[in-house]
Amino acid sequence: MIAQSIQLGRLNSELMSRISVNLKRFKSLVWGCALGALLASNPLYAVGQEEKSASFKPVTSAVMEATGAWEYRLDTAGGRWLAYYDKNRLLRLLDPEGLERLLVPEGRAQAPSGLAIAASSKGAIALWRDKHPAKGLYLLDTESLAADTATIKPLEIGGDTEPLARFLADTDDSGRTHLLWYGEKSGQPTGEVHNLYYRNLNRATQELSPTELVMAGIYPVMATDAKGNLIAFSWRSSGETKQIVSRFRSAETASGSSASSFNDLVEIAEVPEVTPIFQAFHSGSRWFAVWLGQYGADRRDFRLEGVRSDDNGRTWTRFSFDDLRGFDISSLQLAANDEGHILIAVSGRDRRTNDKAKQDVYLIRSADRGDSWSKAAPLRARADAGDGREDPLALFHARNPSVAFGGKPGQVLVVWEDWREIRSGLFASLSNDYGQTWALSDVPLPRPRGINLGLRYEPNAVYASGDTFHVIAEQYTDDSLESKQLIQLDIGGEALADLADAAKARRSQEMETREDVLRKRAEEYWSAMTQADFTKAYAYLDPFFRARMPLNIYLSNMGKIKYSEAKVDSIKIKGPIAEVITTIRASVPEFKVPTTGEIVSQPEREVPVTNRWLWLDGEWVSEFVIESQDIVFTRY
Repeated sequence: MIAQSIQLGRLNSELMSRISVNLKRFKSLVWGCALGALLASNPLYAVGQEEKSASFKPVTSAVMEATGAWEYRLDTAGGRWLAYYDKNRLLRLLDPEGLERLLVPEGRAQAPSGLAIAASSKGAIALWRDKHPAKGLYLLDTESLAADTATIKPLEIGGDTEPLARFLADTDDSGRTHLLWYGEKSGQPTGEVHNLYYRNLNRATQELSPTELVMAGIYPVMATDAKGNLIAFSWRSSGETKQIVSRFRSAETASGSSASSFNDLVEIAEVPEVTPIFQAFHSGSRWFAVWLGQYGADRRDFRLEGVRSDDNGRTWTRFSFDDLRGFDISSLQLAANDEGHILIAVSGRDRRTNDKAKQDVYLIRSADRGDSWSKAAPLRARADAGDGREDPLALFHARNPSVAFGGKPGQVLVVWEDWREIRSGLFASLSNDYGQTWALSDVPLPRPRGINLGLRYEPNAVYASGDTFHVIAEQYTDDSLESKQLIQLDIGGEALADLADAAKARRSQEMETREDVLRKRAEEYWSAMTQADFTKAYAYLDPFFRARMPLNIYLSNMGKIKYSEAKVDSIKIKGPIAEVITTIRASVPEFKVPTTGEIVSQPEREVPVTNRWLWLDGEWVSEFVIESQDIVFTRY
């Protein structure tokens, strides 16, 4: 249905003012039925496993939903602990040796939700919300794990707080794990339903502190230092004044008493609305919180802003990143050290002038512990826009940057998800001076042909060990982009330089022959359409469409439009995207629409038709579009 719909839509834009039959409506009738049935069935059409590259290390053993959550932490020895939800919503844990365990039993009616993980010299702690065997917040210390997964017995820590699926866990150098969550227990002293709660676990004694009501709020945000000092933040939405608030907890505070272990509540800043982009951290003894606020009557005045404190949260200094005002920030990751270097990597789009603008990636720096900040610098190399032409990269999404310090002073790697090659891939920039300049910039990382690689908005997917950076990426199982697995890519400075050189050579070689190849491909496609060889024509359509619309459904909806002639008139190429104008002769013989009984026909006419073609996997393919419903299957 979609293929027929596309061709009808392509005719429609040129014929709408001259014909009585509304082809867009026709396309919607025909292809809408097929598309709705197909999406409801949610099929997967896997690519060949032989296409997976040996240069990538598989991380997870089970397939995950495309939006499936995962989290990792490094222990004091540098070992990686990683937890993730598989496609059946079962929670799995990977230890540094690659041993994988199920943390929840199979064959259950209720799925767990939420995920946090903390690690130390004693292993890892996983935290999740569950309704099995009873509703609560469950903690598992890997020290209690036996080789037999049947012996897993997590500890319920939420009590009667009615915990929800937002919570945090972090372990300090003493081995104490700090736990912060929010719950919906009514009748609390705050007068609010949603409140933040705190406990800590002494890893040595396995003793849990009493549950403490920290503050009202819906976003549990926390920063801890190595000594065990802690600041909790949230956004309090009750009353006339909506505020960011905080409470400090000293590492010297004794646990177990009936009194609160937190200092008094501090009202930090009035903010009418806050998005989930809300993080806390420290650099040395200075504490920070950063959030995306929403202002204005329509809440579209987005402001990335924050606060810092040098007196353990008693007083705060507010700051904002004004050059990103109006940007709807979709992800934020950061790296901070005790020497005062702070890097904030964000993705977002400016919605003030163009609500359909593509997302882009930026880096903000501070070398003086947040006393001053750089402008938000784009991470992607820009073409010279002095001639007034649109930046080619503005056509493609870039998002979810991750950032990490390297093993050498000043070394920084930023990696992000980029769609400039129509498929999603990873690009990276390497700095030796904390991001002030780039030794290597905007380098495409290896991606096997036919494979889509991405990053999630969380966690921060890059970390370093010695001279090597490690990236935990998401590899989609096929072009439907509905499921994924995690892989690891290891990157050294020399390898990144080689990748940059190889990418330049590849791009130069591709540009030499693309227009001639495109004309030939377009002529072959239209030849197949005029001969009603729709099986052949199907092979010229983009793989994202073909992954969602199998050949048999496509063929069952073709043939309503009869093509008699086609001549390619002009080609305009802009990077991997081309506009091809073809003059065709076509008609719609009379037929009855099954769903409505409407009689549809159109006499033969000659019209110019504009198609978009994409350079993908070393060849040109026609992007399938349903104009009447503004539907495409690509994601760039």
